[in-house]
Amino acid sequence: MDNREQTSPAQGENTRGYTVDELLAQMEPQYQAYKNTMRQCIAGLTEHAARLAAQGQEEQLPTFRRLLTDMAEFWGLAEDDTPKGYREMVEQIGSTFDQAVSAARDSGGAPELSEQTRQNILSGLELYAQEMRANDEELEQWAAECDSLAGGLKKQWYPAQPGMEMSKSDFWELIAGAKKECGQNMDASSQWLAGQLIARGPQQTQDFHDILN
Repeated sequence: MDNREQTSPAQGENTRGYTVDELLAQMEPQYQAYKNTMRQCIAGLTEHAARLAAQGQEEQLPTFRRLLTDMAEFWGLAEDDTPKGYREMVEQIGSTFDQAVSAARDSGGAPELSEQTRQNILSGLELYAQEMRANDEELEQWAAECDSLAGGLKKQWYPAQPGMEMSKSDFWELIAGAKKECGQNMDASSQWLAGQLIARGPQQTQDFHDILN
């Protein structure tokens, strides 16, 4: 066997740096997944805005409309990556939003949001806030706005019921239980925790994530 094949990277042989293009290629699948999360969030927030319009609660609608276009621009969701393409994307998102809101306002009704749609909205807001903080400290106020919006939606969708909240002692009991059942196997621990949280319901699941974060 060629001894060079056994050389460790620490010895500096048979190693090379990655070019910018190679790094971007490796990151592309994750970046596309993030983009899909944001598209789902935008669609979900449009549905949520339509429900608010149907109920005559229109105070937040201008904020939602601006937020959706900001999200799309920040994440580069335009198919045509040119100034013209971005203008058309913003116009399309705004038009879709306006049409959904107008139709709900006229009919006085809009479908209840599915659990998946709610989770899409919360996941997108969390990701958007996270990336804004990572990219520029000056975007902190916008990240805080997303946090505030997500917090308000959580309270609206998952109102706490007496005796149903998860305490910090409950949280640590679950962590200890995962360690006892699964040891250091992180994948098995995650699956065990997921099963426990599903059994406890959406309120305690959200509490668990809030304490964890």
